[in-house]
Amino acid sequence: MSVSIVHYNQYISQQFYEESTENLMFTYEQVNKTFLMFAQRNWNVLADWSIYLNNLSKEDEPEKKWRDFVKERENWQYSDFYVFNRDCQYWTTGGRQGTAEHVRASFEELYHENAPIVSSYTSSAGIRKIMFAVPTDPITLGGITYTALAVSYENNVMQEMIGGLAYE
Repeated sequence: MSVSIVHYNQYISQQFYEESTENLMFTYEQVNKTFLMFAQRNWNVLADWSIYLNNLSKEDEPEKKWRDFVKERENWQYSDFYVFNRDCQYWTTGGRQGTAEHVRASFEELYHENAPIVSSYTSSAGIRKIMFAVPTDPITLGGITYTALAVSYENNVMQEMIGGLAYE
């Protein structure tokens, strides 16, 4: 009887372990699928925005072009949308312009791959951000030519969005 109890206890422990592991793997798979869908959605929208910006690039007041993107910020929960070029020059929907050395590695990755990427960087404020970027036809704003678009999210927002979607 004692041997049977010990054997049964081991069997039950193994079943709990296998079931827990299987559930954990399913959760990781679901998060992975959710992230891939979210990445594709970002790249698709960036491609659409590229066309939109190219059509508007002939206007005289580029600041007006950002209005639609600023409106989308709340829906998308992104921290910033921006255009940039190989020289690390950027222009954000928040009106910031300049160069961004802290993002250089991510920018270089995009130009090396010449395809949509997901990358991360630490902002000048010390906040970790996830960046989705796509190359684009040249867009001239304020006399500077930009050749890529990106949208970035704060890391904690991404975790909440992706993790929340996996469990809902």
